[in-house]
Amino acid sequence: MEFESMMGPGLPLMRLTGLWQMGRQGGGVSRGLRLATIVLSVLLVVAGSTLHLVFDTPDQFEDITLCGFNIDIVSLDLLKGVLFVVQGAPLRELVQLLCDARAGFTFADINHAIRGRYEAVADRMRILLQATVVLPLVGWLSAPLMSRLAAGAGGSRAPRQLPVPAWLPVDIHATPTYELLYALQAFGCTAAGAFSICVDAFFIRLMLLISAEIEVLCENISAIGVPHPAQGSGGCICRCQPNAADLACTCKGCVKAFTSSPEEASDEMYQLLVKAVRHHQTIIRMVALLQQTMDALVFIVLFANMANLCCSLFATAILLQRGGSLTKTLKGLSAVPVVLYQTSLYCLFGHIVTDQSEKLYNAAISCGWVNCDARFKRSLLIFMVEAMKPLEITVGKFCKLSRQMLLQVFHSSYALMNLLYYYHYNTE
Repeated sequence: MEFESMMGPGLPLMRLTGLWQMGRQGGGVSRGLRLATIVLSVLLVVAGSTLHLVFDTPDQFEDITLCGFNIDIVSLDLLKGVLFVVQGAPLRELVQLLCDARAGFTFADINHAIRGRYEAVADRMRILLQATVVLPLVGWLSAPLMSRLAAGAGGSRAPRQLPVPAWLPVDIHATPTYELLYALQAFGCTAAGAFSICVDAFFIRLMLLISAEIEVLCENISAIGVPHPAQGSGGCICRCQPNAADLACTCKGCVKAFTSSPEEASDEMYQLLVKAVRHHQTIIRMVALLQQTMDALVFIVLFANMANLCCSLFATAILLQRGGSLTKTLKGLSAVPVVLYQTSLYCLFGHIVTDQSEKLYNAAISCGWVNCDARFKRSLLIFMVEAMKPLEITVGKFCKLSRQMLLQVFHSSYALMNLLYYYHYNTE
């Protein structure tokens, strides 16, 4: 149950799409069939658009750009799902480490509050991510029908269109080929959107949960040896109550205030430091696993989103200047929020992991080390040396997820769009 709760509310959709197996021994034949069906449907959508680009190349450069944009978006979502399934083993190990950290490194009730706060943020980000994907997807799939209905209301007859441009060696506008192809594209695009939601929301959740563990570690290590504000009459102290003068015992998470000798007090503080060091080592392992699973996937996402943002804005700008089709213009613009939000989430929450890890050094030096023995001070010094190295998530061997990387992606998109403008106006 703890393992499933760590996965968050997106677990049912991940199981439905076949991205996550039911147990350690695999999800069985049904999972494989679901996953194969979805992958095949998305591949058919991509293949149809690619054939359209090769055998029925549009005359206008902006139409070529928009067609390539459609292929890139759907292909990227498919690639996310495939790479996610391939990295299933390290992802499962990472989730298990998070479960073990909660079970073994919870010293006070404030630890639960910290983790709960980060989980709430992850849930909100998932809802927003669903909205940014589902709304444009509905617009994409319904645009051809709305365009045809609007033309019919005006007394004219509009040609049949598909959500994604496609080509087949038969007449795709004839019945029932058109209806079957429309249904296939609707299913394939919806499945690709589900892949995108599951993968992006899960990685964002993992980054937030790791950030929560780092903050818990900062809280726990800074509290070692520091006098607590409330003391109960039963010889205990309470970090959760402002005034505990009448307490006979303490609430969960509180520790003993007095020991029988200074040696026992030193041993107790040293054991707390040992637990903090083990917690830190577990977090380092978590970040290493997260980087392993995100390395190729997120690097491809950032690179593809740079191109997608450029193509979308370029095609939209040209269509607006020429008074082109409103349907094409809206389809190009609809994906911009998805690309911006997705790229921003990866970079900003990756930056949060690094930012939280940089606070470990100050948390360690603020603990009550002054009156401790030499063994404690020596171990604390070693921990502080390790804490000086920030935990960074690097994708593609050289791209660190940070605010600077986000600005670099946007700057590269702008530069690439200027290049397309230059090529377009010099070839007219």
